[in-house]
Amino acid sequence: MEAEFAALADGILGGYGKQAAEANVSRDQTILELLRHRKLPKEGWDELTIDILFQRLAAMDSNNFPAQVGAGEREGRVLCPLVQRRHYRLSHGVGRSGDVYEVQPKAAGSSLVNRLACSLVLDAIRLAGVRSCRSAIIVPVATGMALMLCMLSWKRMRPDA
Repeated sequence: MEAEFAALADGILGGYGKQAAEANVSRDQTILELLRHRKLPKEGWDELTIDILFQRLAAMDSNNFPAQVGAGEREGRVLCPLVQRRHYRLSHGVGRSGDVYEVQPKAAGSSLVNRLACSLVLDAIRLAGVRSCRSAIIVPVATGMALMLCMLSWKRMRPDA
């Protein structure tokens, strides 16, 4: 699709289509680099590259498939287009059978966002100097729940404290 799109655009625009296609290839390489290495990029991304990544990820969720009407309990159904856009159309639940880290088959894009985010957090923790950390997980909880989970973890680490 990309190569054909570039060729057709170049046929309409002359050499300018090729120039634009090269910019798209550069953005694609940036995204592929993130997927390949799952580490924080050396340089920050421009907003358009971030938007393109999230559009591609959202297109992987079954509730965003063309002509699809999802009726599952976790499938995203958002009435307001403004809310859809604000959340990059990522409204499908993640996790499976009580395991929030498990890949949701109907939510490949949302699951990939979750996995990438956990990898980026782990990289940030390691960059901060905590080399012994082997894994990280992001869970959707409010502040009180997050504090409770931390305290329970500390209690397990130091039961006599």
